[in-house]
Amino acid sequence: IFKNLPHKKERIMRKKINLSFLFVAMAYDTPSASSITSSTKDEDTYSFTSDDTNSEDYNNRRSPSPVSEATSDTTSTSSSCTNKRLKEFIEGSLEKFQEDDNMRTIRHKISATKLPENDEASSNLGYRIYEMLCSNPNKPKVQQNKILKNTKSIKSEDLDKLFENIKGDDIVSSIRHRNITAIVYTYIAGKLDRCYRDKDNNNYLHIGVEVNDILTMKTLLLLIDDSDELFIEVNNKGECPIDLVKTDEMRRIILEYSSEKKTLSDMTPDQRFRIAMVEEMTSKKIENITKDSKILVSLDGGGIRGLCTIQILMALQKKMKNNLWENIDWVSGTSTGGILGILLSLNYSLHDVRKAYLRIKNEVFVSYFRPYRSDNVERLLQKLMSENKGMDTIKNKKLFVTTIKNDSNTKEFSLKLFRNYKLVEDNNNNSNRVKFNNENFYYDDPSRNALWRAARATSAAPWYFYPFGEYLDGGILSNNPSMDLLTEYFQYTFLNELNSNGKSTRKPIDDLCCFISFGTGSKQNGIEQIIENDLEEAAAVERMYVSNVCSVLRQGLSAIYKILESDGVPVSRASSWCNSIEVPYFRLQPSLESAYDLDEKDDPRIINMLWECENHIKHVQYYEIELLARYLDAIIDKFIEIFHFFLPITGIHKILHLFIKIYIMKMNLQFYLILIIINTIFILNVHTSKRYKENIEKLRGLINGAKSLTNILKESRPEKTKRYKCIEIIDDEEEDTIGQLSSPKIINKNNNNFQDERLLNKYTAYNNNKPQSKEIKYVTIPHLTTENVEFILTTVKPEPTTSTEKPPIDLNSVPKDSKNRPLILAPEHCKLIKKYADMYMVTDIRQWAHNHCSFAKIYLPTATCAEIDILVDSCFKQKFINE
Repeated sequence: IFKNLPHKKERIMRKKINLSFLFVAMAYDTPSASSITSSTKDEDTYSFTSDDTNSEDYNNRRSPSPVSEATSDTTSTSSSCTNKRLKEFIEGSLEKFQEDDNMRTIRHKISATKLPENDEASSNLGYRIYEMLCSNPNKPKVQQNKILKNTKSIKSEDLDKLFENIKGDDIVSSIRHRNITAIVYTYIAGKLDRCYRDKDNNNYLHIGVEVNDILTMKTLLLLIDDSDELFIEVNNKGECPIDLVKTDEMRRIILEYSSEKKTLSDMTPDQRFRIAMVEEMTSKKIENITKDSKILVSLDGGGIRGLCTIQILMALQKKMKNNLWENIDWVSGTSTGGILGILLSLNYSLHDVRKAYLRIKNEVFVSYFRPYRSDNVERLLQKLMSENKGMDTIKNKKLFVTTIKNDSNTKEFSLKLFRNYKLVEDNNNNSNRVKFNNENFYYDDPSRNALWRAARATSAAPWYFYPFGEYLDGGILSNNPSMDLLTEYFQYTFLNELNSNGKSTRKPIDDLCCFISFGTGSKQNGIEQIIENDLEEAAAVERMYVSNVCSVLRQGLSAIYKILESDGVPVSRASSWCNSIEVPYFRLQPSLESAYDLDEKDDPRIINMLWECENHIKHVQYYEIELLARYLDAIIDKFIEIFHFFLPITGIHKILHLFIKIYIMKMNLQFYLILIIINTIFILNVHTSKRYKENIEKLRGLINGAKSLTNILKESRPEKTKRYKCIEIIDDEEEDTIGQLSSPKIINKNNNNFQDERLLNKYTAYNNNKPQSKEIKYVTIPHLTTENVEFILTTVKPEPTTSTEKPPIDLNSVPKDSKNRPLILAPEHCKLIKKYADMYMVTDIRQWAHNHCSFAKIYLPTATCAEIDILVDSCFKQKFINE
């Protein structure tokens, strides 16, 4: 049903269908919206999320969306509250910006730290030589693993196997021996756990400060999640890592990491201008957000410097409460930006993409001579993107990558776009005008262009890689594809409007609500300085012919670099275009102190590059990132509010609960069916789009399921709507409990809280004549259910019985839970599973139950996911479902 829908409408359809079921559940005294969807750290509660009904396109999602998993409390903080916070932030201005408490604590603590007077040690080369010659007898001696010692000389495929089983002690050994490569590969393997503590309760930063190596400390701070929190944690001696600082160099690094933000007067004129324009436009634009509003993202080229782009994306995502990439509508990328855009659109997480980039440098840039071998990069791209997946695999956003096509006939170069979309020609209602075809505007069939081929074509940088057929790196003409993205967006939307209605409108302009351009880092004034030096050198040696020739060549190369750079003119043009149509334009480009090559593969230099990028993010562009995060959250929240105007929110959900309960009972439950149909038609827009009409046949199954559920509720048959609740009983009473359940004395035909035969069928192996010895003690779990039914999921090891009837299942051979209780469902429960599987068109029941463990836990809150899997499997062993 969902896989062919645009991403935003798909997300809204999921939520509206869940809400429709939620309304009926509320009317029958089931958990309210807040109690179902809320989750806390202390209680074992679970929520209905869109992941519970994921389509196949989202099975490989690496990181669940905070939007799709938003609780009712989060959703209740709707666009009105988000807009208010955004306006307060803008009105407060940059001068009143409040920084993170952890950073302020770290800065104050390190500033107050006094170094030992007699300790003149530093982390420079001289001290390290002295340390090697005159070893400190008090320093703990740690022998490094011989294999880890030779990390640089091991092949990458062997390193993967080596680091799969690396332990915390090995990581500590790598830190003490300053083995940066081993630490980086530990991060790639996912073993750099911030929760590690040694026997003295020291974390990795305690050890890093003791080692007193600047580069090692930078690596740990960059690669460990939320590393700033580790700075204020104490060990068994009550010391935090800052208390162990003994050198000026280490103190300087920590101060640099936690330094104060730059004021507005310290920023560049260009940055001050962008901030002033963005503040004005965001406050205006947020009031005009609609369901069709679009967020556009442009990703620059830059080789391995794409790690800087990932660093910015991580910082932005950390500030947001919604998922950034899931809510982007248009993406353009050049070279490394194209690869990054494709991987993120394939549902890789930001950490996964950063690990992939760190692997690229080790598996692709392996030769001392350029250009590098093409088969290495092609093999890695096929591994990451699959060999057979076409561009049309990405369905939840519009994406294109730029490349340069060298026409073999005309010998001319032209910009070529590989897209995952094409013009919609089927909805052509324009019979009076010429139809605009895909062929006329070079819109290829995206299914014929493999993802890895598009990534290879856009990254075929001259001198670094061989051309990919007739294609070269898109950075030759468009290293910053911002202008190409704006051009493509307006051309595509206007062509579709002309094809469908015969006229264009202002709608594409009004729908554009945000444009974000991500850079890969640049050295401040680097290109200009090169040209100035070349001109001075040319003037000094103008009489020397050879020197003049060399100078002219250098100037020519500098001019080429000037054309290819991502800043300057491309940024000014894109910014002016957005300002002219009142669209907020954000340019996030870190300024690096040093120049880094596109094929940089030295781990220390890459760590220093990321360190410079992180400092720029925290201390220079912090305000733009914070403003962008709040603006994007406001856009997403308002978009959700448009479609969820009837969502129960804090303060009124009880009134809404009562209203719907009375209304549904008056309408004899027909209101529920009407609600399902109206929501479905409204979301799919079947009256305006032929493409959505094709899904009506598939939706009939959903409507039939709604009818069946309505009939069940009307018939008031408890066994069809029960939610069974596990209860805990004292271990010593387990045998007596089962005996009492098997005894006819406790069966009360008039008591609806027990279903006699059905409940006893689960324990047929016990003797019905076993005497009653104690009264059953129940421990009630605070969990709302459709009916107050207590389903006892406990028993003991069965004793020999005098019954001649053979038990249907040997309970000794059945898997047990932690309290030695057999995990097996009664036939009636198996048939109920089968019934609801048919109702919701589930074919693979085992896999469905495994993927939706949180849903099953609503019925069995004390059971683990593994136990639920075994319970479902027991139905197959009894052949109730198969037959």
